[in-house]
Amino acid sequence: MKTLFLTFLYLEQANGITKKIIAQVEALKKHGLDIHFCYFSQENEERHWTINGKSIDRIGTKKSVITRQLSGTYYDKILAHINQEGIKCIYLRYCHNASPILNSFLKKAHKMGVKVVMEIPTYPYDGEYNNCSGLKRLPVYIERFSRKKFHKYIDRIVTFSDDKEIFGIPTINISNAIEIESIPLRQPKPKHKDFCMTGVANLNFWHGFDRIISGLAEYYKGNHSRKAYLNIVGNGAIIEELKAQCSALGIEEYVMFHGPKQGAELDQALADTDLCVGCLACHRKNILEVKSLKNVEYAARGIPFIYSEMNNDFDNRPYVIKAPQDETPIDIAATIEQFDKISATPQEIRESVSHLTWERQMGIVADVIKRL
Repeated sequence: MKTLFLTFLYLEQANGITKKIIAQVEALKKHGLDIHFCYFSQENEERHWTINGKSIDRIGTKKSVITRQLSGTYYDKILAHINQEGIKCIYLRYCHNASPILNSFLKKAHKMGVKVVMEIPTYPYDGEYNNCSGLKRLPVYIERFSRKKFHKYIDRIVTFSDDKEIFGIPTINISNAIEIESIPLRQPKPKHKDFCMTGVANLNFWHGFDRIISGLAEYYKGNHSRKAYLNIVGNGAIIEELKAQCSALGIEEYVMFHGPKQGAELDQALADTDLCVGCLACHRKNILEVKSLKNVEYAARGIPFIYSEMNNDFDNRPYVIKAPQDETPIDIAATIEQFDKISATPQEIRESVSHLTWERQMGIVADVIKRL
């Protein structure tokens, strides 16, 4: 079946989202779908619609993008490609960009008899925009109004949650996944006196690293038999706030900021850690349940980790430490005590996520697409 995989992103070689998308595309191909991969590319500071590496439409500069959208021609070449190639299904990776313009495109595709499957990478997501104000709220209002019509044009929604229906549309429930062979297995690391935690993230308020920092400050106020450290790998919107928090609490020597790392540098940063740090404050954006890709990556490396949300892929695993879903500082002493009881080897941790591969998870999606 000919399927258009449509994403509203530029592909970046070192970007984790890009790697995820490409893995999904390749997995769908393995399950017999003829994928036409559509994404943004850039040439001479101009945006292009690109399918399978070939530009099909020069949209132009940022000003031209707006003009094309307002004129209603933004998706014309994609619709022409769908018609010419006999595309039967669109797999659309949603970027919170619902609008009358997107709805018009979906309506036209629907009239052509094309089925639409939309992936929502994180749901619910409204809480991510709680801090928006003024004119920044306008796109949020447009999105919330426009998505009310999704049920007219979209046949299924792919979600990494357990929701059975989103926006009145039946869901396809899958888990976040990895290409396990692309992730190195960490060698067994003997437990020693110092306790090292490492979190990797594009830092935002829902990661909750401030809870670990507050916990470290409390830990060092009392009696402690070993030193505990936090390594933060990545940048992001709140990095300066976290640095200021460390300074205010007087624990700068116990929290290290390493900036973004990829490849061998990231492997080395995680080779010496005892415990990885997942999200600790998804509740701040009104999400209580989520299947984070980062957790799967930590497990594939064979490293125990801590997180706070509900996640039925990991909640009962013996190498996982669950933090409460609230604003309390992370109890470092209790975390160390729990960690010391973990006996799973890196290989055993890795084997526990052998089913969380994109080939397996996208196979669930491919089966539904073929039935549509």
